[in-house]
Amino acid sequence: MRFHLDLPVIALLLLAALLTWLMSLQALARIAPALVRVMLPSLAITLALTEVTWVLQFLPIYYLVQAGVVTALYYVMFSLISISYMRKVVRRDIVEYVAIGMGACLLILISAQWT
Repeated sequence: MRFHLDLPVIALLLLAALLTWLMSLQALARIAPALVRVMLPSLAITLALTEVTWVLQFLPIYYLVQAGVVTALYYVMFSLISISYMRKVVRRDIVEYVAIGMGACLLILISAQWT
């Protein structure tokens, strides 16, 4: 499965950005009091994950590793933003979710199939 190598990078990034924006917008809209309040966080998640996707496209790693890293980062960002809508984010929350994200990324990269 090397279909992602046949796509131009810009097309892949636009597709990833569109899907990330729609997914984060829908997920945050369930939690936030108004749809207007989720536009900026949703765009921030989209920009950050699109940049990470862009960097990962040029590393010699398998596409499932790329997907795992992007998913772990999305989980950390979405969790922290959703907590901020429910209550004040404290240092413990940040440390907890960053540790989970780093652990997941580390586990994925250690067990990765490098091409």
